[in-house]
Amino acid sequence: MDSHYHDMNQLFLQRLTEITEENLTNEHFNVDDLASAMNMSHTKLYRKLKSLSHHTISQFIREIRLRKAQEILLNEDVTASEIAYRTGFGSPTYFNKCFHEYYGYSPLEFKKREIQKRYGFVSFLSRKLKSKIHYFLIIIALAIIAALFFFALINHDNSDPEKSHSHNKVIISSKGFNRYPEANTTCLIR
Repeated sequence: MDSHYHDMNQLFLQRLTEITEENLTNEHFNVDDLASAMNMSHTKLYRKLKSLSHHTISQFIREIRLRKAQEILLNEDVTASEIAYRTGFGSPTYFNKCFHEYYGYSPLEFKKREIQKRYGFVSFLSRKLKSKIHYFLIIIALAIIAALFFFALINHDNSDPEKSHSHNKVIISSKGFNRYPEANTTCLIR
């Protein structure tokens, strides 16, 4: 008997959800419209819904709208304003306020966080970080050039005097490593 009541209550909530979803784009759809569609008085619907879901009728309608808004937000490339109107919110401002109260984030922030959850942490490099990486690479390149120069000097000092007149040359250039022309250098080692 208990499962029968549970099933009936689930069917009741399912029917309320269906009616609300059918009227989702209608920003004027309200408590009285839902009660009328269920062939119940406002008071009777309020009591039954409150006992089953602990929500008022307005909260229930708003929650259905917000869940649909979340679905659209995560699956379509549309603005928050468009989502607001497609889910029956009268204004984007009111939609943003309700969304933030329900989910704890603005729609845009919520979408960013969900994308990070789905696809792992994706860090978009800021200009400052890119600049730091760029300068780090320049320092590494200069260190390599200095090491090669030092190695060439050591080899040159340790070589035979007869071989010192050979025409072997090493040219080291940092051109292309730096976007600043004054930092580009060329070094000729004999």
